[in-house]
Amino acid sequence: AAAAVRVTYRPLPSVLSLSEAVEAENFHPPYSGLLTEYGNAPQMFRSPPDGALLIEGCVSTPRTEHFYLETQSARAAPGDNGVIEIDSATQNPTRVQLEVARALGVPMHRVVSRASKVGGAFGGKESRNLGMCCAVAVAAAAARRPVRMVLSRREDMSTSGQRHPFLFRYKCLVEAASARLLALDIEAFSDTGFSLDYAWPVMEIALTHLDNAYFVPNFRARGRVCKTNTPTNTAFRGFGRPQALACIETIMERVAHLTGLPSHVVRERNMYRKNQRTPTGMPINDDFKLLSRVWPQLLQTSDYEKRLHNAHAFNALKGRYRRGLALLPLKHGIGFATAHLNQAAALVSVQSDGSVQLSHGGVEMGQGLDSKVAWAVSQALSTPPRLVHVLPTSTARCANTSPTACSSGSDLNSAAAADACHRILRRLERVKANMAPRSYASREEEWCHLVECAYLKKVQLSASGFHAHEGVGFDWATQTGRPFMYFVTAAACCEVELDVLTGAVSFERVDMLLDLGRSLQPLVDRGQVEGAFLQGLGYYLMEDMRWDTSSGALITDSPSTYKIPSAADTPLELRVDILSDSFNPHAILGSRGVGEPPLMLAASAFLATQMAIQSVDACQRIPCAFDLPDVGPPEGRCAEGAKHGEGREAQAHADERVGKEYATANGKYGGGGNGGGGGGGRGRGGGGGGGGGVRHHL
Repeated sequence: AAAAVRVTYRPLPSVLSLSEAVEAENFHPPYSGLLTEYGNAPQMFRSPPDGALLIEGCVSTPRTEHFYLETQSARAAPGDNGVIEIDSATQNPTRVQLEVARALGVPMHRVVSRASKVGGAFGGKESRNLGMCCAVAVAAAAARRPVRMVLSRREDMSTSGQRHPFLFRYKCLVEAASARLLALDIEAFSDTGFSLDYAWPVMEIALTHLDNAYFVPNFRARGRVCKTNTPTNTAFRGFGRPQALACIETIMERVAHLTGLPSHVVRERNMYRKNQRTPTGMPINDDFKLLSRVWPQLLQTSDYEKRLHNAHAFNALKGRYRRGLALLPLKHGIGFATAHLNQAAALVSVQSDGSVQLSHGGVEMGQGLDSKVAWAVSQALSTPPRLVHVLPTSTARCANTSPTACSSGSDLNSAAAADACHRILRRLERVKANMAPRSYASREEEWCHLVECAYLKKVQLSASGFHAHEGVGFDWATQTGRPFMYFVTAAACCEVELDVLTGAVSFERVDMLLDLGRSLQPLVDRGQVEGAFLQGLGYYLMEDMRWDTSSGALITDSPSTYKIPSAADTPLELRVDILSDSFNPHAILGSRGVGEPPLMLAASAFLATQMAIQSVDACQRIPCAFDLPDVGPPEGRCAEGAKHGEGREAQAHADERVGKEYATANGKYGGGGNGGGGGGGRGRGGGGGGGGGVRHHL
């Protein structure tokens, strides 16, 4: 039947880039976009105070591929009594259940959605697998036999979407004497492809993180979602935050450049203090330890000021290699801004021999979620962790699950599992009160004897638990609410070495300090930090997606053409520390989410590379640009201008191919900064020739 179909079509004009969509005003509704305000930024720009500096510019960020180990896959099979059972690589089993039920025209109770351990997801398996799941379910229902589909890597990369590209246009008002931000006005545009998917939620998160760790007394940001004739982009680890950080850190670099102050001093002067509020109205309280503990501790442990002095002295020798050093703070909101998603359920079943079966609504994707939830159960029951076994996620055991995303999986599901444990413990307490006193060789022996007695007395040994973050949710229409449950604060210091002849950059040392509260699993969290940072290096410095501008087809559609970071790209010294003696009152056992925040800390490597580039004589007057447009040669050309000794004359022509003109410090594109380096082509790392991304030798 498929072979008999003949399709007649004619090519229509296409919009393949974000800049084209913005110019054509090709927006998804609501066309007015989203708006968040604090203070009165328009009035400040109309009547700026004496001595204020006005900075304007643009920042663009690229697409990047998830490149999870396991590609999109799904298997559907008919079960008993007309039930369809579907196993898929998904972060959102309930959404799969809902869409499959709609495709089959049956109620949700006729569909069972399961998710065993998934081979990586990073946001790419929240929604982009739904079409596949519906297809195999319809085929399985029609054929009455199992149907399975697995995408090849090329098919996956070409169809499943990537991180949203962003374009930011900003105006910033700065007090010249103190380098403090007075007002900020940002217009944000994102490229969602041909359909929306999660475009508006991503835009919401980006707008709420455009302040990063800095207080802006007068803030205004508006976001619009653009439509292009490309595959739909989707959720990606960070969910709009990495793009927002690129914008605000460009601004901070330009402030430092124009005021002549060290960049770390400018950042510290503008950091949030106690009793201040974010642009969405969230208060900064004692729980926010960035300025009080995280920042000063990392300044000391990283020996930043001494190493910065040594880097300047090394660069003054004007040799082949140049060094760069950067210090970066981070504020990251945890929780779903959509209020009803902040809930989770779990089922805990204690067997008669004392072992425990656990089922929760989260999905294990390699992030260690099962280990954390199992640990929370063992702590609640005071049993050894080896007695707890986690079953695959299934809507038959835990209904109405929320997606495992936004670094909230362990908070929600661990709390739900602990709630189930407390219900069981209350029943066991009554049994224990009637037991004769006796001694036990271990806590495990005592537990198993108590469970056995409860079973013989016909006491229920299973319970369903539930947890919801109350008071979380933001109303964009009224600009009221609390978009996040709490903040994770962190800081990173990165040192790089640049070969000005080849453009090769090596990551010499990275120091990171994160406030993760009382970590549920410190080793798991350290692994998350290291992995996220390396993934961030790919985003900010290495990865490059290329498209055929005539057809819109993806060129970099396989590992042979798309390069992600590998073990060889790990910094020579990678030091990860978790803030000690910290407690989070908003999450179970005082912990904090960890999955996404470390990715943004990799921007410190980008800023350090800018400093190394600006130390080259030919690059000193070229304004820096934290600009990552989605064009440029895959091999990168970051230091090409330095390599050939080209000056500003080369910069004037560096970006002709993408039709942009990078002007001076107050120009339309790019930014200035004491971290230096021009931006053109790919813009990753800048350079005297305005070249593209960092050419990284493995």
